[in-house]
Amino acid sequence: MNRKGFTQGSDQQIPPSLAYYEDSKAKDESLYLDSEEYAEIVSYYTGLKLFNEAEQAVKDGINIHPHSSKILLEEAYLYLEQNKVEFADEVIKQIPDQTDYYVLMVRADIALNQNKKQKAKEILDLIEEKEDIDAILDVVYLYMEYKIYDEVKKWLDLGKKEFNEDEEYILACADYFLATDQNQNAVINYNLLLDSDPYCNTYWWGLARALFELSEYNKCLEACDFGLVTDENFSAFYILKGQCFQQVNLYQQAISMFQEALDRDCLDKDLVNLLLSQSYANLHKEDGLENPEEEGIINENEPNNFLKLITEQGSNIPLTNCTNNSNNKNQNKFADSLQNLYFQLNESENTPIVEDEVCTIIEKAFDAFDREDYATGSDLLIQAEQKAKTEKQLSKLANVYFLIGDHELAHRTLDMIQTQNDNSFVQYLKHGCLALLERNNEDILYWQSKAGISFHRDNLKEICDLLSKNEEHQLVKILLRHFAKLKE
Repeated sequence: MNRKGFTQGSDQQIPPSLAYYEDSKAKDESLYLDSEEYAEIVSYYTGLKLFNEAEQAVKDGINIHPHSSKILLEEAYLYLEQNKVEFADEVIKQIPDQTDYYVLMVRADIALNQNKKQKAKEILDLIEEKEDIDAILDVVYLYMEYKIYDEVKKWLDLGKKEFNEDEEYILACADYFLATDQNQNAVINYNLLLDSDPYCNTYWWGLARALFELSEYNKCLEACDFGLVTDENFSAFYILKGQCFQQVNLYQQAISMFQEALDRDCLDKDLVNLLLSQSYANLHKEDGLENPEEEGIINENEPNNFLKLITEQGSNIPLTNCTNNSNNKNQNKFADSLQNLYFQLNESENTPIVEDEVCTIIEKAFDAFDREDYATGSDLLIQAEQKAKTEKQLSKLANVYFLIGDHELAHRTLDMIQTQNDNSFVQYLKHGCLALLERNNEDILYWQSKAGISFHRDNLKEICDLLSKNEEHQLVKILLRHFAKLKE
């Protein structure tokens, strides 16, 4: 649950006892803290997704306070954050007072996670002070998290008369309007918030998002600029400005904004790199590739340019909301389908791929990382690494390593493929494309040297045409034909 709201973020307050606790762990010394202090430390680690540290703090706290409801409550939240719903359910049942307000909130969260909406409603009905502002906001954001907007509205209506001038209540209304595409109402509410606090960059962020959805791109740009006055390193504003420029076909300005976001260490680099690729592709489409050397697109002495071209022309995946978490599967649709087609062509053009046990484990790991369940993903990758032997398995494993940012393991795994089968050009090409999406020069050089790709201009038009038509099967045939020539 995000009490601050979707536009507010979730800054973590450092517990006063954290330094003592971490110092004692470093020195391997015993330390006594009360149960509330342990609960605060667990909550802090959980908020930062430091799950191993949070689990250790739970163990340390329970060793001293074996029946602490506060620590058990935070342990339940810890399991929910890791999507370990059954464990959370087991822990919350250990708390004697099942009608405690916070216990009810966790029980309702578990029920909603299990898609038991009626059960969650019955649990929340047990809250005694339903018209208390804190209870209203907690339940509103709980239902908002699961996109159950009819219940969100019911709970907002409970506070409509009494709290309609309360800043947190107005924010909840604004977030609700934004989430339900009532963007005009969202604009009104964010403006009300800005009247009271014009230096709150997250209010400007909410307003900018609503204006973007209304296609008010000039006003959206103004809101972003005001937000950047309050915090010039708020990278999301640069991303949204870039998308505004994309919408009005100003791709050079869009590229500049996306680069600004990357320069400020934005969290969602995969998304920004994809948006950059879209802008470069559209910019080159406008030029028509009629005189590409003037734009520096093609240089026959730079084999790397084929990778660049394939990335830019093959990454036109529509994105409409820069605030959502990126989906790696969608972002790398072209690269993944290229890899799958490679295996199809090698095995049989008419025989579908049959996933083996190792590939299934790797797919599950991919899904776990995609939903931010890092503990499960890591465990599955360890299993896969122990079992992966074939080129297909190792390539899939390297793909996941690459996507989660562990390039060293990705390199090592691809090197294992080369020792087994030297015909791995498509895999190297694929990872070169991903390196270009991340603008990672070191990795670009690595994959380029592995693939040894060097195409002349007469090949480019045919390949671009196939990319624009999504005729990936034919494209792979051409690639493999060129690769065969390279090996001669």
